[in-house]
Parts: sequence; C-alpha cells; structure tokens
Amino acid sequence: MIVDCNRKEFLDAVALAASPATSRATTLSLLKSLLLEAKEGRLRITGCDGEMWVERTIPTMVSTEGAIALDARLLLDILGSLPDGDVHLEQPSGSSNVMISIGQSDYRVVGMPPEDFPAIPTLSPEAELSMKAADFVGMVDSVQFAIAEDKQGRAALTGVLFDYDGDILRTVATDTHRLALRRAAFPGIGSTVTAIVPGRAINIIRKLPVAEDGELRLTFGGGRLGVEGDGVRLVSQLISGQFPPFERVIPSETTRKWMMDRDTFKDCLRRCSVLAKENSQRVVFKSDGDIVTLMARSEGVGEVKEEMSVVKEGEDVEIAFNGQYVLDSLDPIVGDGVVLQMTENDRAAVIKPSEDDVEYLCVVMPMALA
Repeated sequence: MIVDCNRKEFLDAVALAASPATSRATTLSLLKSLLLEAKEGRLRITGCDGEMWVERTIPTMVSTEGAIALDARLLLDILGSLPDGDVHLEQPSGSSNVMISIGQSDYRVVGMPPEDFPAIPTLSPEAELSMKAADFVGMVDSVQFAIAEDKQGRAALTGVLFDYDGDILRTVATDTHRLALRRAAFPGIGSTVTAIVPGRAINIIRKLPVAEDGELRLTFGGGRLGVEGDGVRLVSQLISGQFPPFERVIPSETTRKWMMDRDTFKDCLRRCSVLAKENSQRVVFKSDGDIVTLMARSEGVGEVKEEMSVVKEGEDVEIAFNGQYVLDSLDPIVGDGVVLQMTENDRAAVIKPSEDDVEYLCVVMPMALA
C-alpha cells in the first residue's frame, strides 16, 4: 500500500473514525485500532468498538492498493504532531509495518492483519428515514441533555427515542428527574419507526461532516441503526427494551403559569447557581403577584436572592427545582419568551417556549423546599 493524502483531511477522518475505538476501555487490540483500506483513489478508514462502527472515506492519491489495521490512538497522536502538507504512507509488500512520513519526519508503525478487523454488519432494512442533517441535529439537540448516565443501570434511558408515524417525528429523552420532548412534522421522509438510539451514537452522528442541507439516510433493522451521508457511514446497535410511557409523565392540566423573558430567567438562574451548586443545585422560586423571587443558599457559605417580573396566571406558589435542570431545559428555546406551567409544589412542572409554532417541552420534577 502506497498512499499520499492531505494531513488535515487525514487527521479529521481518523479522529471521526476513532470515536468508537478511543471512547471505551478494552483489552482487544483490534478494537483499539483503525482499518485503513486504499483503493481506486480513496482511503477508507473504519473504527469499531464491537457495538458501533464509523467509516470515513476521503480522496487520496493511491499508488498501490492495500489494507492494514493501525492503533487508533497512536495514529491520532502522530498525525496531530506532524506539520501541514501531504502525508506519505507506505507499507512494503509482505510487511506488517507502515512508514508514515512528511518533510523530515519519518515514523515506522507496526500494524495488524486487516482480515481480522470486525466487518461492518449488513443491515436488513425494516424502516428507513431520509432527512436533512440540520433537521436531525435540531431534533436531538432539543432533548439530548435529558439522557440518563450509564451508571443509573437503566439502558433504555441512556438514549433518545425516535418515534415516527409517517408524518410526525418525536424525539424523547429522560433520566426520570426530567423529560424533554421535541415534535415536528416531516411528512413523507420514510417508514414508520420506533427505536431507541444510544446517546454515544447520537454524539457521533451530530459530528458527521455532512453539510446542514445535506441528506442523512437512516436505516433501522436487525436491532441496529445505519446512518449514511456524504463519504461517511455509521452502524450502531440500538438499545433494546421498552422506553418509559412518557405521555403519562406530561401533566394534562396546570393551574399556575408564569410567562417571562428567557434571557432574564437564564441570567437570574446562573447567578443563583453560584451558591446552589453547593446545595444539590436547589433553587427556590416564590411568586408574589407579578414578581418571582429566586433564592439559593449554602450552609456556612452564603445565600443569594434574585427578582424578576413575570406575567402570572393562577395563585402564588413556592416551589424548588434543580437550577441546572431548568437551565438545561431553556437552552433549546430560541425565542424570547418562556412559559413555566405548574399545579402544586410537589407535582411536575412544564417548561416550554411561549411561541406556539415550536413544539418543544421539558417536564421537570420539583425538589423538596427544605
């Protein structure tokens, strides 16, 4: 194998393909490596962790075709240390070594047999969707913050639910303390589907080098998801199991409502968080007419109060929330106004945009006042 390619393009492709290989601890050398395949003027780079595969193809000058597996972390470090220019890769015939050189820099790296690298699974399509990359990112960015951490032990909560009925696409995530829902009309983009996509796969799909108006093709089948774009492909295991019946969590009615400026609300919360972080992020909200006071305190450290104006409906209430959870729920809202809907101080509240044309909401569970 003899290949010449731009260092920056090569490094970017290696960094993307190495995402699975470098994000999990493993003792298997091949799962810490990347498969490099040079053929017909292109270099295909594939990484795998046993559950997810990421493949990136870039144009290169291929003088001699070939394939080899190289340690992902080592290759990243080498390419990151080299100056800009064209990198020369050469694997002598019959050798497991690869020479990597540019200018006055020369590396010899020991490789592994390419035939031992786990092949990307072939999917049997059960459902397919095709949507613009910007639409996909928008749907997952609105809810991703509510994905549960792996350590909670409930696999179904460590991903995003995709639910498409042929017209409406819903994305949902929850860690049981909060639930985020995004809903949008995408008529005719593909087959009906209900699947839980792992948060790790979501993170990588968001980074795929596909233009905002470029198409992403999503294929669901055999317990896996396949995503293809311009010169890039991902295959990931889906999360098995049942996603919680999230519709039951969303309050069907509310008796209190505050309408406020989003930026003012966020600024008050950020200032309260300076002390709230020492007390489980607890921020107390207390209304008195059209004024809401936000309070946070930390024993032996201090306390803070912030006041803001709201348009209030219903009776006054005193309620406590995790301030960081509320801040997270405000980030997907791009309009100027936000609405906080409540019933009692021990019942779930709903945060959503004041504009009716954006179908997003976040359900947040309250904290104890004391």
